[in-house]
Amino acid sequence: MKKKQIILFLLISIGCNDLNKSSILKNDKIDLNSDISKEVKEKEQKGKEVIQTDTTNQVSLEQKLGSIRQNFKRINKIKTWTKTDKRELEESTEGGVATYFFLKDTLLKIVAINFGETGKSVQEYYTMNNELSFVFEQAYSYNRPITWDSTTMIENNDDQVFDLAKSEVMEDRSYFEKGTLIRQVNNQDCGSPFSEDYLKEEEFRLKTGFKDLVDKMEK
Repeated sequence: MKKKQIILFLLISIGCNDLNKSSILKNDKIDLNSDISKEVKEKEQKGKEVIQTDTTNQVSLEQKLGSIRQNFKRINKIKTWTKTDKRELEESTEGGVATYFFLKDTLLKIVAINFGETGKSVQEYYTMNNELSFVFEQAYSYNRPITWDSTTMIENNDDQVFDLAKSEVMEDRSYFEKGTLIRQVNNQDCGSPFSEDYLKEEEFRLKTGFKDLVDKMEK
């Protein structure tokens, strides 16, 4: 009888221990899964927030650029201007000229051309709501100086004469919103955005150039 009681006691003890171990493992598993799930969800949420923010900023930028481009196209479709004015420029060796375009007394566009012996620069300034909105720049680098004719070519044992069509042309497109340069694109870069410091320098350069031309017109 005592043997049966001892055996029964041992079986009950083993069963309880197994049950306790099972319960502990089960609880540990639940807690572990809960921690991982929480961490994963937090990372996932943060990732969604970053993506959502980036997407929102990109959409907002594209909308602003779209509005600037539409204004650029609208201005260039104008065939008859209320008034145009011109001023001589003396910033290069061969001189230059700035042309001002008005519609109902509102200055919408300035085209400034500076000529040089080995190249020329062209700046087109566009306004929207009486503020600088867009600047299109072209810098021409001639294949030969403008005086390089066939005689000069032979005298210098060369094989080319001046040919505007063979010029290298660098182009910059600069977009402004409320006086701030928000985007600049160059036809020779890889498409990567410029640094904030560089854009600040370009903003100052372009706004100063625009103001100088406006001041020259008003003199």
